[in-house]
Amino acid sequence: MSENQEHENKEVQTRGERKQQDTKQTSVQKDKKKKIVIAVVAVVAIAIIAAGSYFIYHEVSTANKMKQEAQQEQKVADSRDKAASSAEEEAATQNSEATSEQDAASKDAKSAESADKQMSTEESVAESAEDKAEADDSRAEHDGVDTNNLTQAQLESWVKATVEKDDTVKDKDSLEYEFVAMNQEGNEFPLVRVVDNGKTIQTYRVDAKGNLQEQPEGQDDWQTVTSSYYE
Repeated sequence: MSENQEHENKEVQTRGERKQQDTKQTSVQKDKKKKIVIAVVAVVAIAIIAAGSYFIYHEVSTANKMKQEAQQEQKVADSRDKAASSAEEEAATQNSEATSEQDAASKDAKSAESADKQMSTEESVAESAEDKAEADDSRAEHDGVDTNNLTQAQLESWVKATVEKDDTVKDKDSLEYEFVAMNQEGNEFPLVRVVDNGKTIQTYRVDAKGNLQEQPEGQDDWQTVTSSYYE
């Protein structure tokens, strides 16, 4: 084989080797780029996942915190409601007790008033019985007195006794009694005038039925005072 052929064969081999080397280098570079791209994509994915996880964690934490705060506020509100309810119940209890005390006081007052009324009634009954007894005694003492035929002395005594019982008449010790005979001044019945410091304050007479009648000064009507004679 000639030198030229050998030289050509060597060049062909060298080119082939170079081509193979270039192909290998290109493949290696592609692998490197691919790995770099994969690494970048992985890093980005990891970053996205990490960011998403942080966001989710933050949102969950915020939601849990808000939930806890809402629960705490609800507890506080429930506690306030319970306190208000307890205060209302206590106020209602106090009002009920106050009402019961008022009712008891009212009952006591009514009982006291009823007792007073009963006592007053009993006293009035006793006084009436005493007065009746006195009147009965007086009537028994003067059963034989005919009030239609009284003497001047009897009439004056009856009038004086009547005036003594009249609480509207004051200074009874200074009073004077003037007897006026029947028809002396055109009067139908004998009269007895009660005089206070020269002034007539009342006039008494015995009517046809034997009743002692009174006529206050300045009036025309006669009013029956009593039908029972007493001194």
